[in-house]
Amino acid sequence: MKPVLIEQWRPLLGLSTHQISNYGRIRSVDRIVPIKRGDQYYTVFRKGKMLALRRSKEFPYLFTSICYVDVNTYKKFNRTVHVHRAVAEAFVRKPKKVKEYEANGGKVYATHIIKDYENNRSNNIKWITHIELINSADRQEIAERAWLKRKHTYGSTGTKKGLLKQTYNQIINKEHHAENNYG
Repeated sequence: MKPVLIEQWRPLLGLSTHQISNYGRIRSVDRIVPIKRGDQYYTVFRKGKMLALRRSKEFPYLFTSICYVDVNTYKKFNRTVHVHRAVAEAFVRKPKKVKEYEANGGKVYATHIIKDYENNRSNNIKWITHIELINSADRQEIAERAWLKRKHTYGSTGTKKGLLKQTYNQIINKEHHAENNYG
């Protein structure tokens, strides 16, 4: 029999206003929110709720936006949260190799073990290094995603104010160069 994964809730990004579960769900908690209108300061009760998750246009990952208020300055902050990364930060331990890589200034990523991007459960997320990301991913898929992001940012030509257009092959060659020099 497979072990049953019981849903657990932990603070999201160290905030007391939002929580994330090991199932990949995000909720706000019941709280009192400070509000400033003109020179007057008020407090309002907000009932907690489950937050809707959306999919990015360029990438298949689920994300949501959270809004929270600093109680000392009454400033509002908005933050985009990628669910798989938040689940990894809250529930998945980093292997020793990944911790060492990060301590030396390397970038680490949270990735799905099974490429079902809607399954953000903690048992489907793992930490990997940048080199592992390049080695494990389909090179054409990485290149296509990079091109789509560039196309979305700079228009259909992929250029802006004299920036040269990068083709799939140039992007793949750049990744191959990084793999050979650092892997």
